[in-house]
This record gives sequence, C-alpha cells and structure tokens, in this order.
Amino acid sequence: MLKNRTAKVLVVDDDRIVRLTLENLLRKAGHQVVCAENGLKAVVLCSEYCFDIAIFDMNMPQMDGWTAVSQLRTTGFDFPIIAYTSYALPADEARAKSAGCTLFLGKPADAGKVMETIGAALGWE
Repeated sequence: MLKNRTAKVLVVDDDRIVRLTLENLLRKAGHQVVCAENGLKAVVLCSEYCFDIAIFDMNMPQMDGWTAVSQLRTTGFDFPIIAYTSYALPADEARAKSAGCTLFLGKPADAGKVMETIGAALGWE
C-alpha cells in the first residue's frame, strides 16, 4: 500500500498537537511534511512548494479550510486534498467535497485509517 512510496504532504490544522501527531506519523512513513496553522498560510505555501497531497482541518482562524480549499481549486491546484475534521456529519462531508476536497476523514482517526486514506487519495491502493 504505502510501503516504498513517498509523498510531499501539506498538513494544515490550527491544533499544534494534531499537526505534530500527523507530522510524526507521516515522517516515520518516509514522507516529506510541511505544516501550516491556518488556511491563509497553506495557500501561501502552495504557491511556494509543489505538494502531492494535503490534509486540511476545516475549522481554523484567519482562513478556514472550506475557503482555502476552494481558493486553491479556483486557482488551479489539483492535488488530492483530504478534509480532516471533527465536523463529521453528512452535510459537512458534502460541503467539504463541494469546496474541492477529494476525500473526507472524521477526527479523531487512528494512524492506520489516516495512512489508508492518504493511499486511497493518491491511488496507491
């Protein structure tokens, strides 16, 4: 599945613990990771780096994930984006997909589910 495959991953979450947890998990799997604490910083980072995939919290200060993902899609960024949020109702999933998210993952998710979702988004399964 994800063995011997690596990606450049953008992790966007205003919760420092979530960012560090995802960063550690992904680095241990061999991925390159860049983190941002809000959607505004994520949009700027996307203009500076070429990412293979992004994991976005949807509820953040300054610029939320809904707005950032929509802006990225509008400006032509087409890499997979996973919505990773505690807003896990069916309407929230529909809103995330409408904004441009590829897949939806409710918080909290165990490490295996996170890695499985990344693999699915990248077509590695």
